[in-house]
Formats: sequence, structure tokens, C-alpha cells
Amino acid sequence: MSMRKVILSSATLAIALWLAPGAGAADPIKIGIVGPNTGPAATTGLTVTATWKLVADEYNGKGGIAIDGEQRLIELLPADSQSKPSTGVSAAQRLLTRDQVDILVGDTLHSDVTLAIMELATAFPDTLFYAPLPVSSTISDKIRDEPEKYGNVWKWDADTEAYATSIADFMTSDAAAESRHFENKTYAIVAEKTNYSSTIAESVKEALAGTGWELLTSEGAPVGSTDYYSQITKIKSLDPDVVISIMTAANSGLAYIKQSREQAVEYEDIGVYYPGLPPFMKGVGSDGNGLIFFTGTFDTKSERGREFADLMVANDIPPSGDAVLGYCSATVMFDAVARAGSLDAAKIGDALLETDDDTCANYQRIVFDPKRHSPLLGPDHAFMPGAQLYADGKEFFIFYPERAATGKLDELP
Repeated sequence: MSMRKVILSSATLAIALWLAPGAGAADPIKIGIVGPNTGPAATTGLTVTATWKLVADEYNGKGGIAIDGEQRLIELLPADSQSKPSTGVSAAQRLLTRDQVDILVGDTLHSDVTLAIMELATAFPDTLFYAPLPVSSTISDKIRDEPEKYGNVWKWDADTEAYATSIADFMTSDAAAESRHFENKTYAIVAEKTNYSSTIAESVKEALAGTGWELLTSEGAPVGSTDYYSQITKIKSLDPDVVISIMTAANSGLAYIKQSREQAVEYEDIGVYYPGLPPFMKGVGSDGNGLIFFTGTFDTKSERGREFADLMVANDIPPSGDAVLGYCSATVMFDAVARAGSLDAAKIGDALLETDDDTCANYQRIVFDPKRHSPLLGPDHAFMPGAQLYADGKEFFIFYPERAATGKLDELP
């Protein structure tokens, strides 16, 4: 089943949730959810929306959530950002004003879109704004620096530094150096032109500063680009040991990796985010063998991973890192609403501050920083695992950077 068939249209989805058992007894809890349901990152947007629907269905199956002592069902209202900040803001405004949603979720993926949407927060101080997958530390910085303006904004996923720490740990580890022969300790970056990518790139530079690694060049491309020949040609001429590619669209990652192989590059590829997307794994074939990548993936061979994968398959959702992040971000938010017993942003915020969740299939522990409204980072909290593709993109194994939960870096083959 295709991902587009997994997600119902906005109208159909709203009706489906509205007609759940017991509907009509009280006004529903309206959750507006803005994400890239079309465009270059649609796979992620549709996956996240599907997992949020699944969690909403679980609550509705138990009678919904008690708000001010009254049981109310959940009505999910999806809206498409098309990976564009302006479109995301327009969608959010419609949900807030026309549909009068109780909680605004968005963007489900893009930091740029989230940064634009959160500018609406001041006009709706009693409404919780909640971003599931965006990681840009710029979002957290804004919340910390202007709490009176963004105090009702929360971000579930880890900050940019989680990527940087893990990537730097890999590049500087003895295991990686011995197996990869990083003779010159030089690297390059090729990334889409978004706040997500730029903040990760800057954090990586900071994490590698003073380690002996030298950045040779940093190249950019628009979101959804599928032509990287000029960037690859330039980078190849510089002969780096490692190239870090940062992209959110599967087709961009596929194009970059396949074009790199066409040009017979000899550097080590480290991919950020895109290699964990099912369309990438399905299409990369042997070109992906050995690719190191960092994203919110999970180990399907662990007990918790197998259980989660089975749950996704049973609900026609392809198991993936996006599915993990979507499902876990939804459970944390709905749990906070249930504990708050209120739809007031301040009360839900207080409940989020009491969150200590370690139930996610990727083993991250979510405890929110009271000033940044984002998860605490580190070995005992949120971290970013690494992985390596093999078997022509059909399989991967997980390894954990030294400063992640396992406290070690697994030996690479």
C-alpha cells in the first residue's frame, strides 16, 4: 500500500475520527497538524500524520481524553505545508482562525516552516504550538531568549547538537579511523539550503573544531534538488576523506549518492536524515552499501524495535525512523494533555515539564528543558544513533556514538 493511500484526505480523516464510538457526546479536541503532505518531503509528512492518527485512534478507542472532567474525542485536522514556510503559515492561520483548533502541531518536519509558524504564537497565547520532528536549535534558542513571545511553543525532537555530537564522535573515533583510513582528516559538506541543514552543518564544524579535522568546502542546493554533478565535481577535485550530505528529501539523497558513484568518488559518505527514508532504501540498491548515516532510526532486531515494526505493519504504515519519531512525539503530547486535563497551553506546558518518557522504540529518553522547551541531550536523554546500510539498501545495523546511551561505538565491519 502506498503512503498516499495510508493517509486519508483532511475531510475524510476528520469525519473518520468524528464518527468514532461515542462521538457527539461532547465537542471534540481539535488538533491541527501542518506538514509536507505533498512535495519533496511528502513521505515524511504522510508518515507522521499516519502515526498521529494511530495514536489518536488509540485514545478515541478508550473514550478520548478527559478535559475539565468531560470525556472528549480527538479530531485530527491535517493541512499541507508543501515544504514551504509561506504555505505552512497560511495553513496554520486557517486552522487557528477558521477551524479554531485547540492545539496546533507543525511543522511535522521542516524547521524553516516551524520557525515561520511559531511567529503566530503571540496572537494565540492560550493555544499550544507543538513541533514533532524539527531539530533546529534556532527554534529552541528563540523560545529560551523570548519566553514571553514563544512560551506556548514546544519542540519534541532533539536539538541540532545531537547530530553534531554523534557525527563528530564517529569521525574522531579510533574504530572509524582504523577501518576507514582517514589519512588527511579533511571533510566537505553538501546540504540543502534550509535552516535544518545549516544549523547541523554549523554544529558539526563546532564539534570538529580542535580535533585536527579540516573543512575544505561547504556546498548548497535547493530543497528537492536532484542535480549534484557540479557540487560533486568540485568536491572530488579537493579529495576529502569524508563528505557529509544533509537532505530531507529521499529523491535528493538518491540523486546525490547515485551521481557520486557515477563519478567514482573515493571519499567516505556520511548521510544525514535521508538514508533512513523508505524510498531511499528501496531505490539505492548496491550504491548504498556501506553508507554511514545519522537519523532517528531504530533497531528492528531488538525486542522493542520488532514490536514497534509489527504495530506499524498491522496499521499499514511502513516501519521507519519517521514512524518512530511521529508515534513517540504524539504519545508524549497526548499524554501531557491527559495529565493536564486541560487544553490551556500553560497547563499542558506544565505537564510537558513533568514528562520523563523512555518508551520510544529508539530508546531515547524525553525530558524537556524548562527554558528551551526541547528535550535534554546526552547519554541519559536524547541522542542520535548512527547506522550503516548493507544488502543493497534492504538492511542496516545501528551503532551508538561514545556520548550516546550505550557509552560506546560499535566496531564497524
